[in-house]
Amino acid sequence: MNVTTRATVTRFSPRTVIALVVACAAGAPAAGSVVDAARAYHDTHRQVVVRVVEEGAIVAGVTWRDEAGVRRDGRVRAPLDRVSGTEARIWLDRRGRPAPRPLGPVEAVFAFLLAGFLAGAATWRMSGLRHHRRPVGKG
Repeated sequence: MNVTTRATVTRFSPRTVIALVVACAAGAPAAGSVVDAARAYHDTHRQVVVRVVEEGAIVAGVTWRDEAGVRRDGRVRAPLDRVSGTEARIWLDRRGRPAPRPLGPVEAVFAFLLAGFLAGAATWRMSGLRHHRRPVGKG
């Protein structure tokens, strides 16, 4: 018995290939911008370990000592980045006030995918319009 196997080849339309190239080209700078913003954030903010004194579903009360050793307190968004049962890490701005956490790898990937998807979808759609134009002046 002689068995012949054929490989299936998937062919992408030029429109799809162009859209994928544009998507990658648009996504990379967007992800790079998020990474640059995260680096700049680390230059102007610092992370400290705080004591959690009150914790709610949305906000937590915390205390910490500043660089001069003075006791400070504040409210931060939950959930907390726990170190132990009563300690957590938070970010402080240059003035020593609680600040949101910096952007991380998840946000960079999301920016890449979102920018790439939007640019690729727009390119794919615009390249399809060229083929579906109605003649001008014909009813």
